Amino acid sequence: AITRATERLYISAQYSDSAVPSDFLYYYLPERYYNNENSRTPFTEFTTPFAGLDMDVRGLVCAARSQILRASSMKEEFGNSAGNADSASSSDSENSKSRNAIIDAAQTLQLLKENGVFCADPFEWDFMSDVDDYVDEKSSVEKDNEKYNEKASSAKKINSVISLSPSAVDSLWACPVCGLVNRQLLGPQPGSAATYFGTLIHETARWASENQHYDMPETEVDETEVDETEATNNAAEVTNNSADYSPYSPLVRRSNAIANLMEKYYLSIAPELADIRDSKEHYSALAREKNIKRALHAIAQYFVTSYDQSTYALNSKKSENGILESLTKSEKSLESSIGRLQQAYCELQTSAHFGFNDITRVLNNTFKNANLQTVTAHDCYELMGALVGGWPDGASEDMQVHIHGRIDRMEKRINSDGSEHIRLLDYKTGKPLTASGVFNDLQLVCYQLALLFSDENPLIDASNAPIISRSVLFHVAKNDYPAQDHNVAENVYQPPLCVKNALNNNP
Repeated sequence: AITRATERLYISAQYSDSAVPSDFLYYYLPERYYNNENSRTPFTEFTTPFAGLDMDVRGLVCAARSQILRASSMKEEFGNSAGNADSASSSDSENSKSRNAIIDAAQTLQLLKENGVFCADPFEWDFMSDVDDYVDEKSSVEKDNEKYNEKASSAKKINSVISLSPSAVDSLWACPVCGLVNRQLLGPQPGSAATYFGTLIHETARWASENQHYDMPETEVDETEVDETEATNNAAEVTNNSADYSPYSPLVRRSNAIANLMEKYYLSIAPELADIRDSKEHYSALAREKNIKRALHAIAQYFVTSYDQSTYALNSKKSENGILESLTKSEKSLESSIGRLQQAYCELQTSAHFGFNDITRVLNNTFKNANLQTVTAHDCYELMGALVGGWPDGASEDMQVHIHGRIDRMEKRINSDGSEHIRLLDYKTGKPLTASGVFNDLQLVCYQLALLFSDENPLIDASNAPIISRSVLFHVAKNDYPAQDHNVAENVYQPPLCVKNALNNNP
């Protein structure tokens, strides 16, 4: 209904004593639905006028917006009821109070806006339409703020920045309205078992690499951390001189020892199951416990075997719990070498700004390499609009995109010829995607764009910068290796968007 509305949208919510009260309209649309004392529905009265909203800047914005709408409605009410001298005098008094309240609230919003409070700008409010230009009569408040509004409108057109989080881009592309409501307008929500599981796995992987350096072969690991059952099975391999002996037995022992150390750290930061009071979340956490060992063993195996191409992508045999039992040489070779690990960055903070001028520059470099005619920024804007089915309202050629987020793992690797390349890895604890899903994964695309147009040392501007060789997803609870498909590592991945300063035109 929201996407089909052309002129007006009506939103309603039901309030019932027998169900959880719906405060959606009062908390997320305070400028349209103010919960005042004249409401028919009895709500709990607060002891202070602003109910604690004056404790932070966002609360002040909410209170100011509500005050403006409330004063405006009261002004109209008293203006329509003026019929005699007494009522006219009362109406003038109330109108004066309403006018002062509106001025005070408007000045508050202006002060907050000038001091960098983003949500105090009326142009950024959700569900608010622009004021029509054909309004002839302006109130004194509008005249006082006309200059400010024109300045804000001009600044908005000149410097329109769209903030984008890589983790939210897929949901926004699937349904912009759903992404807006479910993320920005939903309000604080209790964490789920799936969220806790994913967060703890990510933190454990960061700790193992960044703090303990388990992904480097020179780091010593106490192999007594291997469980007794694992040690018994591996001891037979080590002491056996028969044809069944595997030269990769030391890697198996090291991988299991690291996995057990990671599991200990995981348990030290994980909440107790008894603390999860919600029965559904409690049983969901119990069901995910079996995936903890499997996920941590998969990450440990990757740390141990991926340092160098010679030990990567071996065939692994695992127990039902995901414990590594043996490694054997694979008959399937990788499409390309991953090189040797030089340095790994965990939970890498990224921030990048780019616009159509930057995209046009990259596009023209690509055209020049192919001896094709270059285009202008306007042509690029129109071309991209045609590819996405048209730009939404508010889009302009001077629009800037700000990508900010964290990359789970970025690796700098050295090839056999001495050249360097970058490899991006994103841990996933859910169900694996299809091959087309990985190739078109917008989160990985955003990670590449964040490095190419980074605010600090952008790769697109450096002539000798290493290329992003590939971006991969690692479904740690289901697969043994990143980008695994049909039991083959590095089989489904996202190729580089750009090579040097032009688009990647290789298949």
